[in-house]
Order: sequence, then C-alpha cells, then structure tokens
Amino acid sequence: MENLQAVASYIEHDGVVSEITNGQARIKIIQGDQCDSCALGGYCSTDQVEDRYYDLHVLPNDTKTGDLVKLRISNKNGLRAAFWSYIMPFLVIMFVLIGGVIFNIPETTSGLMALAVLVPYYLFLNLIQKHISKQFHTEIFKS
Repeated sequence: MENLQAVASYIEHDGVVSEITNGQARIKIIQGDQCDSCALGGYCSTDQVEDRYYDLHVLPNDTKTGDLVKLRISNKNGLRAAFWSYIMPFLVIMFVLIGGVIFNIPETTSGLMALAVLVPYYLFLNLIQKHISKQFHTEIFKS
C-alpha cells in the first residue's frame, strides 16, 4: 500500500516530513492503494508495515514539518540495497552451510552456525551504515 511508481529509472515514494532536527528530516512514507493492484501483491511485505520512516540528511531550504514531499531513488540504488539486505545474507548462510558439509560438521550445528553468523553480519552493516548511506543518493521534491 505504498505509492511506488517507476519513473524512467527511478522509484518514487510519497511522504510527509514528520520532524526536522539539525538539518536532518524524518519522512513518513504515505501508504496508498497502489499495492492492491501491484503484480508482486502477496510477495511484498510493504502492506504489513504500519508506518515506515526514512531519514534524509539534505532538505530543500523551504521544507517544513508537515510538508508533502516525494522521495526519488534510482533503481540502481534499490538493487544495491536489496543486495546488502537480502542477497548477501543469503550467500553468507549458504557459505557457512556448505562449509559445514565440507568439514563434516553435523547439520544441526551447521544450521545454528549459519544463523549465528548473521548477528556479526548485521552488526558489521550497522557499523558501516554511515559509509553505505553516502553511496545512496535520494532526491527530495516538494509535492
């Protein structure tokens, strides 16, 4: 139920500026009716999320709390986010599971190790979050 539309090679989200502090804005993504007609319907989890927020560092000078805005992110950045969020953790799990088979580690232990390795993976992502966020370019426009 999120307003997602592809514009050329971009994805746009409608939102409302919920707060501005020290040049950083928290933007609440507006849930819409577009998800009902989307082809990905049951596979996407956006309809299960109550409120989604996006923190943005740079704002147009005249933006105020309560303004309607559009966030635009390139498809390339969307794929990069999907890689770090979904594909890389899957590869890490598979690497540990295959390593367990190669070294004759019991399946239960290999499975637990594969799940446990996600903790340091996501801690590492949290540590490099500022570096990763610099690679993502998001544009904001007043609606």
